[in-house]
Amino acid sequence: MLSREPWIAVPRPEPGEIGPDLLRKAQAYLELRCRRTSGIPRPLVEAWDDFYDSCGAVIDRAISVHHLSESDRNDCVQEVWGEIITKLGQFRYDPARGQLRTWISTLVRNKAVDLIRRRARRPQEALSDAVRTSLVDRDNDPVALYERRRLQALMGEALEELARDVPDLSYRVLHLRWFEGRTVREIADALGLTPEQVRFRHHRVKRKLFRLMEMSKFRFAIVG
Repeated sequence: MLSREPWIAVPRPEPGEIGPDLLRKAQAYLELRCRRTSGIPRPLVEAWDDFYDSCGAVIDRAISVHHLSESDRNDCVQEVWGEIITKLGQFRYDPARGQLRTWISTLVRNKAVDLIRRRARRPQEALSDAVRTSLVDRDNDPVALYERRRLQALMGEALEELARDVPDLSYRVLHLRWFEGRTVREIADALGLTPEQVRFRHHRVKRKLFRLMEMSKFRFAIVG
């Protein structure tokens, strides 16, 4: 049950600093997202951005000690975020039993160890030229086709939510840059902005879009 108390803006935390107030708001944000509630209060959206940045910093520090390849690192990060998103609602802040950073670091360690063990049980074998060619030519692969369609669906859903969550001007910047292929200078002239303002808005809205896509990937797990 969500609290009915008004949301009070608090100073943005330093990376890795996740206090009880930020945790509570992040949990409330996820609950509303799970319900597909429209019009999520702006303070909750901003709190989730802070939480995402703070968790990202904790994950980066925790994963660096395992010296994973780039591919394994990305897999590990995705699995960790899946656990965070699906289980954050049950987390209770209790400094006496360890902070949220400790929980996240433990998740990273467990996922990294599991991934390393899975890789060790399935050593890669040398591929013949024929097999290697068949793997590269994936245009007609039904699995690859499914993945492309799934990605398009995720992107479409994330763009719909993005249009509701960000200022119209920022969404217009993204649309002109990504879908119309305009240059930064062209966008600045069209919207009456400076190039620096275009780059800033593009960076912010692109980061927001990627976060929404991550949420879409794991929504089925939250609902379940």
